[in-house]
Amino acid sequence: MPTISVEDASYAPAAYIARHMRACDAEEIMPLVRSAEDLALRASMATYGKVSLVDGKPVSIFGASETVPTCWQVFMFATDDWPLVSSTVTKHIKRKMSRYLYEAGANRLECRALDTHTEAHAWLEFLGAKKESEVMEYGGDARTYFIFRWLRSEYQEN
Repeated sequence: MPTISVEDASYAPAAYIARHMRACDAEEIMPLVRSAEDLALRASMATYGKVSLVDGKPVSIFGASETVPTCWQVFMFATDDWPLVSSTVTKHIKRKMSRYLYEAGANRLECRALDTHTEAHAWLEFLGAKKESEVMEYGGDARTYFIFRWLRSEYQEN
């Protein structure tokens, strides 16, 4: 049985995940950053950043940073081993990360997802996010993204 852990994010595991991320995540994220290394640096420097590991091997990175007062941008990307950690990460986000963000004063959490990344849409909705708007011609390849959001006024601790 593999050992799954969630630890504070740092650059080395973030870079590994960014260089080996799932094709659906790369299609969504890479047009929005300069390089995998830039993505890894941003993710590892997030105010709240965690990596999931399977037997010490990095699989996903997730977290959030405040973009304007009380508004946080959340993110997650993973390698093809995501199914091994998805349950653990989902539980962590629902039980720990969301509580941390609201206790830190968040009124709003946001996440952008490529319109074709339906797996991400379903997961975000499972986490309680609501699809709020469509952003057209966004990023380096001018694709359509959806903004998903959570609001303090709708927050219910799970």
